[in-house]
Formats: sequence, structure tokens, C-alpha cells
Amino acid sequence: NLAHGGRFYDYIAHELPDVLSKMFGFSTAREDNYIAGLSMGGYGALLHGLQNPERYSAIGAFSPGIPDPGAPLDPHRVMREDLFQLTEDALRNNTILPDLFLCIGDRDFLYERVTMYHQAFGHRWNLSRYRYDDLPGYDHEFAIWDIEVLAFLEWIRREDLYKKLGKNKV
Repeated sequence: NLAHGGRFYDYIAHELPDVLSKMFGFSTAREDNYIAGLSMGGYGALLHGLQNPERYSAIGAFSPGIPDPGAPLDPHRVMREDLFQLTEDALRNNTILPDLFLCIGDRDFLYERVTMYHQAFGHRWNLSRYRYDDLPGYDHEFAIWDIEVLAFLEWIRREDLYKKLGKNKV
């Protein structure tokens, strides 16, 4: 049931990578895979990256929906995982996490939770690179995401044809 989250997690975690690998020959190697998303997709990118760190070399979370830490989570909602707890568990277990690129505009309605997440974990991100962009004057909007997606593509570690062509060819 898509109104209650459907099985998006299973689709992204299992079905889509399998189809892309089989149909298009995409690599399944960690160093060749990244996950990123805007808003609710940023929540999904963080969730998948934290729960499957062996699959992704980097996470891009642009104005991610981050549930309030410790708040009761409704199992019928899409955002039903506590990202604070998942991150704390991964760090406590010394999990090698993907690189993380996190950004938010200071006028975004999610600003407080994203900033709280950054303050809690940014300095502890295990053995990986971490970047946090806090951009003044931006709301929950494509104006910030247009800037930050390009910055993420330049920031991630890649060795492919598009990287060699330069940022205007990505």
C-alpha cells in the first residue's frame, strides 16, 4: 500500500540494484555506488546508507526528513525508523560508514532536526569523509538542491568518464 509506505525500502534495497545490474551491467561494488535524495528521499538515502553501509561509498542527504529523536514512530508511516538511533548503533559498533554529504538551508522547516543530527554525529562519522553545508537564505526548495547536488557530484570520489569531462558535463 503506497499510502502507508508501500515496500519502497525493499524496492530500493533489493529490486532496483538487481535490475540495474542485470539489465544495464551496473557495478555492484561499493566504490561504484552512491545513494542520494532530496527531502523525504534524503531520509531514504540516510536509512539505506546506514543499514547497508557495505553497498555505498557515499550518501547525499539534501534537506533530509529526519524524525525527531526519541519520538514515538508510527509503523504505518514512511519515516518509521529513528535515524539518530541507527546512527548511534552504527557508530557504537565501529561500522565503516559511507562518506556523508549533508546540507540544509537556514530557512528550511527541517533545519532544527538536521542541525541537531549534524551536531550529534558530524564529528564522529567513522573512518569516512563528512561534509555539512548550512546555507543562509534557503528554504526547502530546489534553489538550494540545484547548488548542492552539483557540489555533491564534485565531492564524491569517482573515476569515470563524466568526472573527467568536468562538472558541466555531469
